[in-house]
Amino acid sequence: MKLKYYKSKSLFLTILLSLTLFTLPVHAVGVDPGLGSASQYGILGATTTVTESTSINGDLGSGGSTGTATVSGSTDIANAAYTAAFSDFLGAMNHADSQLAEFTRSTLGGDTLTPGVYNFNNAVTIGSSITLQGDGIYIFQIGGALTTAASTQIQLMDGAQACNVYWVADVATIGASSTFVGTMMSKSAITIGADSITYGRMLAQTAVTADAANTQITVPPACETPVPTPEPDPIPDPTPDPDPTPDPDPTPDPDPTPDPGDTPEPGETPTPTPGTGDTPDPTPSPGDTPEPGETPTPEQEDAPDSTPSPGVTPTPTPSPTADQPAAPEKDETASSVKVEINTDGSLTIHAKLAEGTQASGTWNFDIGGKMYEVKGTEAISYTAENVPVGTYRVNVQFIADSNGEKIDVGSVSVSVPTVTGGELPKTATPWYNLLFGGTLLSLIGLAFLKRRKVYE
Repeated sequence: MKLKYYKSKSLFLTILLSLTLFTLPVHAVGVDPGLGSASQYGILGATTTVTESTSINGDLGSGGSTGTATVSGSTDIANAAYTAAFSDFLGAMNHADSQLAEFTRSTLGGDTLTPGVYNFNNAVTIGSSITLQGDGIYIFQIGGALTTAASTQIQLMDGAQACNVYWVADVATIGASSTFVGTMMSKSAITIGADSITYGRMLAQTAVTADAANTQITVPPACETPVPTPEPDPIPDPTPDPDPTPDPDPTPDPDPTPDPGDTPEPGETPTPTPGTGDTPDPTPSPGDTPEPGETPTPEQEDAPDSTPSPGVTPTPTPSPTADQPAAPEKDETASSVKVEINTDGSLTIHAKLAEGTQASGTWNFDIGGKMYEVKGTEAISYTAENVPVGTYRVNVQFIADSNGEKIDVGSVSVSVPTVTGGELPKTATPWYNLLFGGTLLSLIGLAFLKRRKVYE
């Protein structure tokens, strides 16, 4: 009977240990795959198809290109620079695709995600906007095609940076009027829709097609450590210690008290000392008051009127002179950008074109790597929600509908603080559900064994 009991107990401990090992979550921290020389390319592919309305803020690399794009950097067609960059891209794609996944999912859309490695065993369609929250590496391993629906957005907040986001898919299609963030690495082809904005890179092992109208790709700069929200300075000492210490006796020391020998006897006329130049005391002494019937001396009559009251120093009122510089006049005719930081963490941007400009077009707001786009006229006030936290510049650009002219309106530095409160991100994974189930099964097994022991 005892042997049977110990065998049952050993089996229970084995099951419990197995459940514990398999239900503990494995935290796989994503590692930057390292793009090398491919990091400077907005479009890189074995072949590329572009048009003049394709705008690349970066380099273009291709083994064979059709069309001509607007490129701010270099255009490398089947040369040594292209060959090196293409090789670095393939190495980075294999590195990103082989990393251990922390999260296994099947759908993507309407989610708030934290840094990590996400694996999808199937094709994925981003049907609604997603938010990447927090600084760190994001790697998305797609086991099929990746498609973003029209007008969807990938948003960044709480320090997330476009330079840290990587996508690996068999094939990719970027929807029209959508905003894509991160480096797209395709094992075959990439197709980019009209009026789409990409803050990242489009790298394909075969072909990149970006011949739709108004396609914009901006290569993000190298990642920086997020600047923490500055803490307020300590309360200054209300009593500052002036330095240097002023002369304790800056005013000449007049003799306020007349010499006892100078005080005239009652009824005697005070005689001023010749050559002294002393101003008589403004307050007459008792001896200075004439007796009844006595005629006061001229000195007694004039002294109170000629000397100001003690302690009162007349302060001259400065009058404006022609030498004083006039305040500089503000140029109201130039383009301007003003940014207000609201209490809920949103930004209100007031922008206008130069005075006298009348136009309609598209306003583009680059807010810490997060792109916003809205139609408007020559002046606009736009409020952006869920803006990134940190210190960075807000860049504003206007694209005229009439001729497609791009006008850089201006940029403003902002420091967006973290707003407390709100809904916490959904960070639970299926591993935690499995752990809960394993614990519940263990408790049931323990109760069963105790019950069996009692009967034996």
